[in-house]
Amino acid sequence: MLKLPPIAAMAISLTLFGAPGAKPAAPQPPVPANVPELLVTANGATVSTPQAWEGVRRPELLKTFEEELYGVRPLVRPKLEFETVFQDDRAVDDTALLKRVKITYAGPYGARDFVATAFFPKDAKGPVPVFVYIAFARDGINSRRSAGDAQEQPSQMEERWPVKKLIRRGYATVAFRCTDVAADDLDNFNAGVYPILQKPSERTETSWGAISAWAWGASRVADWLETEPLADRRRLAVVGLSRLGKSALWAGATDPRFALTCSACSGCCGAKLNHIELDGVRPGYGDEHIARILRFRHWFSRRFDAYAGKDLEMPFDQHQLIALCAPRLVSITSASDDEGAGPLGEYWAARLASPAWELYGKKGLVSEAFPAPERFLGRGSISYHVRKGVHGLVYSDWERFMTFADDHGWTVSCGGGRNAFLARMADKASALGMKTARFENPSGLTFASRASADDLLRLGMAAARHPVFSNIWCKTSATIEIKGPHARTVELRHNYTALDGWKKFTDKYPFLGGKGGSLSRPGFSVRSHVIATAIAGTRYVFAISGMKSSKDDPFVLDLEIAASVEAALRGEKAPATPLLDAHIAAGGGYAWSALDGSRSGASANAGKPHVPASTTKMMTALCALDAAGVSRAPVVVRKSDLTGGSGIPCYEGDEFAFEDALTAMILPSSNTLAETMSRH
Repeated sequence: MLKLPPIAAMAISLTLFGAPGAKPAAPQPPVPANVPELLVTANGATVSTPQAWEGVRRPELLKTFEEELYGVRPLVRPKLEFETVFQDDRAVDDTALLKRVKITYAGPYGARDFVATAFFPKDAKGPVPVFVYIAFARDGINSRRSAGDAQEQPSQMEERWPVKKLIRRGYATVAFRCTDVAADDLDNFNAGVYPILQKPSERTETSWGAISAWAWGASRVADWLETEPLADRRRLAVVGLSRLGKSALWAGATDPRFALTCSACSGCCGAKLNHIELDGVRPGYGDEHIARILRFRHWFSRRFDAYAGKDLEMPFDQHQLIALCAPRLVSITSASDDEGAGPLGEYWAARLASPAWELYGKKGLVSEAFPAPERFLGRGSISYHVRKGVHGLVYSDWERFMTFADDHGWTVSCGGGRNAFLARMADKASALGMKTARFENPSGLTFASRASADDLLRLGMAAARHPVFSNIWCKTSATIEIKGPHARTVELRHNYTALDGWKKFTDKYPFLGGKGGSLSRPGFSVRSHVIATAIAGTRYVFAISGMKSSKDDPFVLDLEIAASVEAALRGEKAPATPLLDAHIAAGGGYAWSALDGSRSGASANAGKPHVPASTTKMMTALCALDAAGVSRAPVVVRKSDLTGGSGIPCYEGDEFAFEDALTAMILPSSNTLAETMSRH
């Protein structure tokens, strides 16, 4: 059995419940116990090479999950036929090609079919990555053979299956209804695929259930995509929610064509570890267990019945299922209020699966502690994210899936130039929970854009957590090399260092990053500001909006916020804040939070929108990083990018290394490079 390192248990305790000596908010969360070994074979041999994993241990685990949990599929290779039964070349506001494809499968006992609905971006310059979504019947996917509804992507599906936003990001997507492949009814094995490949009388205690059948359907969609010239067959992802998240994981485990497996709130028998006692420990941490989930016996092998009430004793567990996807990508999302799926158990399964990736010289889940809600863990080949909210699949989950794919080389052009980039900015703002944000250009040079202090705080938290951006906005100076017809070396300085309050603030608190901006016109000016710092060893982000003069010094307001935080940490009365009071009286707002989410505060009007000015460039940088993925090709300035008021002189043909362009956009606040990034 795996032994949990003591430091890991300590890290989770500190993250969730505070430092030693602090009054605990709740009982300490549980940790896994007696977890079945991942890298030890059935005969006790240690697995230390990819060859031993693929040749011995992986087949052992696959056989275990087939026989004991999901069931063994009939050893019949169906004969397949694909027919496009409907096509619309102007779908999704003329940005996508819609195809409805009938997939017919024939076996020894007849033939049946189901329909997959696919959308491909029209402006793609070649094959594009595809997200295959296993959908519920209630999702509204049209399974008819004809055009069906005039509205091809129902409005109720925009959160669950956000086709428009996937297309904007340059992705194709395909969906099929799970119940068109196998019924979601207790012991109904006469419908769908079952009787085509196997007589009901031939079923045994290890025969396959619905989870496996729905995963089989995803693989048949992959069969079609291999014949479709618009699809990048090397970059197929499979996505599912809840019971269909279990199917997505099984599809990823059994079909190596899925380069990315995405599971949302899949819980027990999906991504959640069984060898961890979650019942009644803390609300929101899970109460689904094997005995309860067996009310859906048709999902599983009959042999799985024997494990009811033996969650902590069974000889296999879900970290081993996740590991069957190695060395490919896996993305797991949970919801903070989804106690049935057990977010803590899902986190631990991902973490304990990670050694399988290490056999290939890769990292699995890079983490030392269960994350606060909305903190994305995505630096390895496994990503994990627990969003705020209830059981479900929403756009912020999809945004994590797409960004994770981009970061691992699924580099996609957002297509459509600057307007599409602005759409990407809007999508990311929505995913971050920025309720009033509206970005009208990438540089912030417009009074039409809007963002509240609360919005800017959320943007600052995302910036502070980003592994690349957080290493850029903390610099006070940098030296970059610019190539091209005007090759030169340029010294950059953060424009914050010119403010009078800069030295007063940094004499007391460390500067861990920041971005501000101001915008003026006759009779009116405005300033906004975001900064990252540390107080008593904890990182914080402050955001201030609606300063009424471009000459206002935000650091004098930061000093009052920091003093209030320090007083609260000491348990003392909050000090007077005359400058903040005047700022609020003038209609401005502020908000702050510890980066780990342990403490936060805001003014009463923190949600009031104001002009964000150049803090907009933080969003531009994050979206450019999303779009660039790992390639981060050089950035070349065009004549049309040249914009007044830029932080450094730029010329047509200037070529920047990608991160140098970001640095010049953030430190001296280059407007030209913000425009360049929006079409890069």
